[in-house]
Amino acid sequence: MPDTEERSDGGLPRRFDCTDCTDYEAEYGLDLTDLDELEYRSEFCERIDRRATYRTLPFDQECRLLGALGDVHGAENVCPVLDPHYRWKVSSHPKHGYPQHHEHLFKQTFDVECDVRGEDPPSYRTDPAHRAVAGDIYCVTQAFLDRTVGRELTVYRGLSRHAGTLVARTLRAETERTYEIPASVLKNFTASEAFTSHYSPLVLQVRLPRTAVAIAADHLAKYREDGTPAERDDEYRVFGDELGSVAHDQIYLVVDGTRTSLFEFFTANDSFTTAEHRCYVDAVRHLADDNERVTDDPGFSRIADWYATLTAEEYEFAEAIEGVVNYVVGRTDELPDDWRADVAETFGDNWI
Repeated sequence: MPDTEERSDGGLPRRFDCTDCTDYEAEYGLDLTDLDELEYRSEFCERIDRRATYRTLPFDQECRLLGALGDVHGAENVCPVLDPHYRWKVSSHPKHGYPQHHEHLFKQTFDVECDVRGEDPPSYRTDPAHRAVAGDIYCVTQAFLDRTVGRELTVYRGLSRHAGTLVARTLRAETERTYEIPASVLKNFTASEAFTSHYSPLVLQVRLPRTAVAIAADHLAKYREDGTPAERDDEYRVFGDELGSVAHDQIYLVVDGTRTSLFEFFTANDSFTTAEHRCYVDAVRHLADDNERVTDDPGFSRIADWYATLTAEEYEFAEAIEGVVNYVVGRTDELPDDWRADVAETFGDNWI
């Protein structure tokens, strides 16, 4: 491991204190100019009808990196750092435990000024050996990003989990506004807008210094069987305290390949394509799910104007969502029975 100066408390160097990135490249026998192109997962490539790729370590370099980390720290200390990253791909819900474990590790290693996700998360000290591994993986991540993207990078994430709150605030706003995205220790991002919008058309785009990326494990050390890559997501974990308020044009909807800021979509549109109507319907579903009711102007009038347009252009769609719209704008006090199933029968799953 390249020489690093320890803190006075005996811990690892603070965030951003890596030695020169080329030291890590040389120490682990890596050639970050010789990278593989890996395809994103097949269902995404099939939908966009083209080959979409991102860059990763070749399999031999990956084995070299993992072997070197194991030699320095012990293989038994490397897996507990990487394993939660891949388990997180299944779900980031705190009930599973591993997202909280991953966040505890990075919070204590890098003094992240955000809370661990979940209500009343457990409190404990992580293993110093695991923190040492996390520190080295962070520095290898920095070396990789230094070679591939430079000092800054643009990353994206879908915002389906926050859709109800964001849409409600936008509908109620008189003018363009900034947004606060709830931050935990680590937040998932990807470098592909198209991949992000494949899973949710409501997209957050941010420009970050590369030092804000805690771990780029998908590029460095993917779990493989017989050399075959596992989940192909191109995910980055970003330190939550690197994300502050977000400008209005950094959150937008991607519909039919066109970007429209969230504010413009819900306040300035006076005509809608069928796909845009569908997107608005899904936003209303989120409002109902989150019990975000918009009963006063300007939001009330904005929803009413859109619904009048939907009725004129897509009457069957309007009829299917009418009871939900009436509840959201306060015309009724109760949602229709089985409204989720009834709306899904007409519109399918919620895209947002």
